[in-house]
Amino acid sequence: MAAYVNSLLNKGSDTVQDYCCTACEERNIIIDAVSYCKRCAKYFCDKCNTPHKTLYEHHSVLGRGDLDKWPVAKVTVDIVEKCLEHPEEKIKLFCYGHGQICCNTCVSLNHRTCGEVKLITDSGTIPKSKKLS
Repeated sequence: MAAYVNSLLNKGSDTVQDYCCTACEERNIIIDAVSYCKRCAKYFCDKCNTPHKTLYEHHSVLGRGDLDKWPVAKVTVDIVEKCLEHPEEKIKLFCYGHGQICCNTCVSLNHRTCGEVKLITDSGTIPKSKKLS
């Protein structure tokens, strides 16, 4: 999934599936999920949802109407955690001087002389007055 997201970002695509069918994704098919099974912790498209409901009729399945109850999609986590300039790096730091979130490589290359670079986990929250770029 991360490779798929990176390829879309590199191509400048505005289309990213938020929740992909887990069963289809394992077969390298990217299709939107219409349901999420809490017990299996998997997402299903229309085609895969039918046999799942038949086999596991007592599982608690949430539809798109209950999207707020679905866990955060892996694709969303990957986009949020990964540095756009250094995709192999995770965002862990915040430079207060520039108002930027950074990975370790960004700090080494661009924020070495900045006075206030802190771990995001230490600072708790990023100030709302700072613009993220």
